[in-house]
Amino acid sequence: MSHPINSGPTVAFNLFDRDGSPIGYDEVSRLATLNRPPIQLRTGCFCNPGACQDALLLSDADVLANYASGHVCGDRRGIVNGK
Repeated sequence: MSHPINSGPTVAFNLFDRDGSPIGYDEVSRLATLNRPPIQLRTGCFCNPGACQDALLLSDADVLANYASGHVCGDRRGIVNGK
């Protein structure tokens, strides 16, 4: 484990395309790997689902429906029902 003085900050953000639609974390991650050298990103919401729910304005029913549909950590579905 690295010493805290050598660690960088954590920055949380969402990206949107020209028409205001969200860009999924899976697409952002794939595009980051095209850079040379690749940009290293940690993407997704499942490490902190409560913060994700709050940031994306998801209801409890939305979160349960996402899980019921099979949306899990590491999948390639960055956008579910437009969020």
